[in-house]
Amino acid sequence: MFDARNPKDREYVKLGVGKIFPVGTYTGAFGMAVCKGIHQFLNEEKTPVRGENIEENVVKEEEKKLPKFYKNIKAHELRFEGKLEEIGLKIKIVAGDGNCLFRSVSDQVYGNEELHGLVREYCMNYINVEREFFSQYIVGGIDAFDEYITNKRQNGIWGDDLEIEALSEIYELPIEIYAYDNKPMRTFHETSNNNTTTIPLRISYHGRSHFNSVRQVLNIDCIIKTTTSTYL
Repeated sequence: MFDARNPKDREYVKLGVGKIFPVGTYTGAFGMAVCKGIHQFLNEEKTPVRGENIEENVVKEEEKKLPKFYKNIKAHELRFEGKLEEIGLKIKIVAGDGNCLFRSVSDQVYGNEELHGLVREYCMNYINVEREFFSQYIVGGIDAFDEYITNKRQNGIWGDDLEIEALSEIYELPIEIYAYDNKPMRTFHETSNNNTTTIPLRISYHGRSHFNSVRQVLNIDCIIKTTTSTYL
C-alpha cells in the first residue's frame, strides 16, 4: 500500500532547476505577472498634457509593452474553457486573494473553497514535518526553511510547486495542472501502478498568478438515457 510519508514511495518534486521560484517563472502558461498592469498604470497620478486624452494614450503606450497573446486574453480564456468542456471538465472560479491554490484544492477535496485555511495548515504542517526532504527545494536550503514556513502559513501568500507536491502527498492523489489546453501541463505525484480508477485533483492555471478548481461535468443526457433504459 502506498505510504505518502515513506520516502521510498514518495515522488520527488520535478523542478528541473531544483529550486523554488515565483509562480509562473518556468511554466508554459502566459499572463502579465511580469508586466505592469494597465489599471495600476492608469491609477497613478499623471501630469495632464493640453489637448491629449491621457487615459487613452497611457493605454496605447502600455499595450505596446504587452505580449501579443495577452491582448487577446479573453479569447484565450474562452478557448480554454471550450477545450476543457470537450473532455467533460469545467472551471470553477475561486477568489483571487492569494489563497487561490489552497481554495482550489479545498474545492476539489471538500467541495467548498472556504476551507482553504485548513488546507494551508495541513500543507505547511506536513512540509514542516518533512523538512529534511522539502528544504532541498527551497532557495537557501535548511537555513531559510523556518522563514519559508512562517511566510507560507500566512493568509494571502501564494502557494507554488512545493505546496502542490505536498498536497498531492497528503491526499495521496495526483494533481493535474491545466493551462490553456485539455491536456495537463503538469501532473504532480503521478500514479505508477497504472491505476486508471483514481480521480485526480484538477486545477487550472491562469496567466502567471491564479489557480482555479476544475470540476467534472455530469453528462445529464447520458444519465437520463441510462436511467430510462433501466425501466424498459
